[in-house]
Amino acid sequence: CGLFGRSGSARSVLRTALWTTLTLSALTVYVWVVGPEGVGTALRRPAADETLTLAVAGFLPVVVWGCALYVLLAATGVDLPVFRAIALFVASVFLNNVTPFGQLGGDPPSALLVARDSGARAESALAALGTLGGVNRVAAVLIGVLGATWYGSRVVAAGRVRGALVAGAALGDRGEA
Repeated sequence: CGLFGRSGSARSVLRTALWTTLTLSALTVYVWVVGPEGVGTALRRPAADETLTLAVAGFLPVVVWGCALYVLLAATGVDLPVFRAIALFVASVFLNNVTPFGQLGGDPPSALLVARDSGARAESALAALGTLGGVNRVAAVLIGVLGATWYGSRVVAAGRVRGALVAGAALGDRGEA
């Protein structure tokens, strides 16, 4: 009973073993299709500075959103260290990714985790996580609109430059003939 917690059962151990087997099988098929040489080449490709840059670029948003959770919990009167809020955010993201229906299924257990760890009321923790998720979605949409606008302007500008070059070449070709 102590090894798997209160709800530990043979069923949960079987489920974990099944998912581990499926994951390893998918990895095996991937290596078989791509080839071990291709996988090795891809893993050796990035330089150390590129790897560090990617790690920082991946970790920075996690820290920012964890700090946002810290601020939201502080607004409800919960006092906990920033590093713990970041860890709770990471745990809630994990729960959102492994439960059915994403945030709809992951936020209630995440709220219970946050409430249990921080001493907050479950309703306050759920409200903080819901607010954080809403702000995250708005930010993602705004970043997407900005990116699409920038990319679209580059494509339109490139098309105009290309059109001007083609027109100039046609006019230049006409004058030489």
